[in-house]
Amino acid sequence: MAWILRLNRAHVGAPLQIETLNNSITQLVVFKLMRELVYPTLDLFVYDLKEALNTTDEFTRKNQEIFIRKLPQNVAIIDSDRESEYLELLPQKTEDFKTDKVEGYYFPVRLNDVYGLQVDCSVNNQTEPQPVECFSLLKSEIESRLNEQPITLGQAWMLSGWLPKDSPQNPKSVAQNCYQAFCKDGNWQRDYQGEGTIFGGNVFYLWQPYYSIRDLADSSHDLPLENRPILIAIYPNVESAQKAAEFYPDWMGLFCYYTKINWAYAQSRLIKKNIFDYYKRIERDRQMITLQNNKPISSQFTESKLNLDKIQQDIKQYSSDVLGLAFQKQIIDINFTNYQTRLEMIRQRLDSDSQLDFLNKFSDLVTQKYIVQIDKDSENMQLGFQLLEDDINAVRSRIELTKAERDRSFQEFVAIVGAGVAGASFAPADKNCQPIFSRTAVICKVPVLFSLLVFVIVAGLTWLLRRQWKGSP
Repeated sequence: MAWILRLNRAHVGAPLQIETLNNSITQLVVFKLMRELVYPTLDLFVYDLKEALNTTDEFTRKNQEIFIRKLPQNVAIIDSDRESEYLELLPQKTEDFKTDKVEGYYFPVRLNDVYGLQVDCSVNNQTEPQPVECFSLLKSEIESRLNEQPITLGQAWMLSGWLPKDSPQNPKSVAQNCYQAFCKDGNWQRDYQGEGTIFGGNVFYLWQPYYSIRDLADSSHDLPLENRPILIAIYPNVESAQKAAEFYPDWMGLFCYYTKINWAYAQSRLIKKNIFDYYKRIERDRQMITLQNNKPISSQFTESKLNLDKIQQDIKQYSSDVLGLAFQKQIIDINFTNYQTRLEMIRQRLDSDSQLDFLNKFSDLVTQKYIVQIDKDSENMQLGFQLLEDDINAVRSRIELTKAERDRSFQEFVAIVGAGVAGASFAPADKNCQPIFSRTAVICKVPVLFSLLVFVIVAGLTWLLRRQWKGSP
């Protein structure tokens, strides 16, 4: 404060400047207070598929390895093959860690066919207020502890802490500062979805839009997801924060259903894109068959048959993906029911003053967009499939007609050649040839030439008679 006293002495005759300086100091102190929390805590909930429908044991093993690599090397999970809605994977429940600056724990579980992991990280000081910028440090700490392993299903974040005693800070302003520190490129106005209360604390709900995860454990394909949930809880005191901390397992389950719904919708977008690609390929090959109608029959049939075989394979994939679209909707329906059930269980355990209506925003997104969009896509793809079938059946009929015409031409050729060969067989051989006059006939000298001549004459007459016969009424 020595520099303040020096400034005051230098401005004894300037009370207005001193007042301005004091106001600036007050604003600086208030600004600092507006950016502090006690025991800032960051929790990451990550989810990985354990297994999926029609997957191999190798696929399941790879997924498990990816999940285990997110844990410390000395940690071994205890899993079983039996189905379980909630199974804790460590005998001691959590694996703790602590450094000079932070402390936290790993909490792995299995939720039916999904592995879930909560990574909790807090500033190692439960008494002194900390600047909200520490959330950037906590985020880096958590991400480094995942060992750069991909997240195959989804994730959610929760930021929390309590206000210093008698703090004049506005919870929403503190939450905005927390979000800015946590997500440098975040936009509060864009990402903010609503707010509520839990045990007297203010909870703010945000979506971080348009991010990607690894499509499958053994794939390099990125799957774009629409949003990632972020909760920021600002509690009035430590007692409120401790009560809310008991709900971490409930958040683990709720976010699991959330991410499965989000993942299934993203899968439906990928399937829709594949269906469009198949449709374009089928239409391209169908047009190729149309262009080949001007070619000779033999070439036309061969190339058209190859294109038709390619179309048949694409149609099978198209049909399979249309069913896959309906399957993703079923996944959304099941998990949306579970999401609503879990949310109602959380509401019943909270006190009467707590309010979680902001979570209905996701419910509205599911019912008004996800389900409606997939239904419309399925209807359009089914209609497209019917149109393709009609076109391909017409193409198949033309190819069959071409094949029949080619077969008739071949049969006619065989008949003509057969008649010629039969006629040539009556030509006299060299040893049986007798001279008609005193000299040996030419046909006796060159019997092969005579046989060829007979073959041509008989074949020509046969072709002429068959043509006249076809032309007669």
